[in-house]
Amino acid sequence: MLSTIFFQNLQNQWCIFHLHNAAGYLQKFFRYLRSLRGMDSKPLLDQKRIAFFMHYNDYIMSAHQYGDNYTLTMMEVHTLSYIEDHPGTSSGELIQYWDKTKGTISQILTKLEKLELIEKRKRWKRENLYLYVTAEGSRVSKAHKMYDILDIAKTMSQLQKQCSAEEIEAFYHVISVYNEVIKKILRSTNPHANGQT
Repeated sequence: MLSTIFFQNLQNQWCIFHLHNAAGYLQKFFRYLRSLRGMDSKPLLDQKRIAFFMHYNDYIMSAHQYGDNYTLTMMEVHTLSYIEDHPGTSSGELIQYWDKTKGTISQILTKLEKLELIEKRKRWKRENLYLYVTAEGSRVSKAHKMYDILDIAKTMSQLQKQCSAEEIEAFYHVISVYNEVIKKILRSTNPHANGQT
């Protein structure tokens, strides 16, 4: 059953993309909690859960080497892979997909373009620019996907030593629901945040 969970997560890229978004929202959520100085936030998040999400955030924000000469954060390399999987996508689509600000996406795209991993093209007479990976970008993206496969397999192996397949599946389900709850909280406190610089 555990192998089924692994391949389902791998096939849907749920582990890879969705947990990254969840961690991003949690980082914002912690800032929101800290702003509630007059309120007791302990009932919402105990110390163990805070520690887990802080550690996970540190992990996804750290840089990894993909290919021979490229050191990228998870956000950067996942953006590269998204462009490879969706050739001709736009910065606006990336803003909506990642639910990040225009400034954040612009910084990522600028770095990837300077590394010559992506290129911007025009379509016909349209003013908008559309994104494509270069041959080198495709190579780095594929190296990243292989890295993720091995990393997920290693993580699942470690989890299996102390958790049942049912517990692991329940964990992923809770993270998914938790992500949606935090989205609603953040959007209710700042409904115009998406897409702003």
